[in-house]
Amino acid sequence: MITEKTETDRAEKREHLRDALLRGDRSAVELYCRQGMLVYLRQVRDELLEELTVQCLEGTVPFSQLTVTAQAACALAGNGTPVACCGSLVGNPCDTGRNFIWMLLRAWGIPVLDLGAEVPAAQFLNAVAEQGIRFVIVTAFSAEDAGAAGQLHRMALEMGIRDQFDLLICGARFDEELRKKLQLACADHRAAAAARWVGQRWKNK
Repeated sequence: MITEKTETDRAEKREHLRDALLRGDRSAVELYCRQGMLVYLRQVRDELLEELTVQCLEGTVPFSQLTVTAQAACALAGNGTPVACCGSLVGNPCDTGRNFIWMLLRAWGIPVLDLGAEVPAAQFLNAVAEQGIRFVIVTAFSAEDAGAAGQLHRMALEMGIRDQFDLLICGARFDEELRKKLQLACADHRAAAAARWVGQRWKNK
């Protein structure tokens, strides 16, 4: 039977963990891990990331707060077999979006493979076929990338592996026509929304 004192202790622990994540205090998070609070930390992390992501997408909390918390939450990330990969398409050398989505996925506890910038479509698909990647995230997406993204989709169909992964793109807005054409998993183009979508699907697998 859980006593009142135990319930109070748990509430206080959760509040300390939440505060450390909000401050972005990675050292404190790592200390709590060593003190055997990993289960509490993961619960608090998931709740807090969900809360902050929704608030950021609604515009009520700055993305800088989500970034600070995500950086600290990365201390909880494991080194398991990657289930997601991210990278920008050939012709797009931007690293900012890729680094951001990689950090957010790690914060959610998702093992992720960073493919880098200017990645050929075949390299994304090789990750699916050879490493069992379930979520493919194209970062720094722009209107000019639509053709390359279409090529990735068509190649996956030809290889017979399109049903083995969810495709998400982050960057420029895309319309409903493109979303249906590429069978995109997430209707929101923002990295925070994509990371949240993958995090929810992975944890509810």
